[in-house]
Amino acid sequence: MRKETVMKRMRTFLIACVVCGLSIGGFLTGRATAQQDVSREESSDYQFPLSWGTFKAVVPQEGGYVYFFEAADGSIRTAQVSFGNPKGGTYLRRILVTQRSGNAPQDSPRTPR
Repeated sequence: MRKETVMKRMRTFLIACVVCGLSIGGFLTGRATAQQDVSREESSDYQFPLSWGTFKAVVPQEGGYVYFFEAADGSIRTAQVSFGNPKGGTYLRRILVTQRSGNAPQDSPRTPR
């Protein structure tokens, strides 16, 4: 065989090895990062009824959270959840229901957000 043919085959073999190595390495790296637990979510000890309306926001406060819901009739429910239940876990401390006055449409500028 000629020297040029041998060099061409070696170059082709080297390129094929590099491409295969990068492909396999990329695949294994993707699998490793997909298996990482990036964030931890805390599950709650309570559930909110669907009749309260759509969930709008949650605001952290000292010792717990305040959840805001808006019902189809325009009423706003504020649920205050606190930590430190004597039996452990969390507990629902207070629920405040605010009725919207008047016949303002749901998407008016006066709609609380």
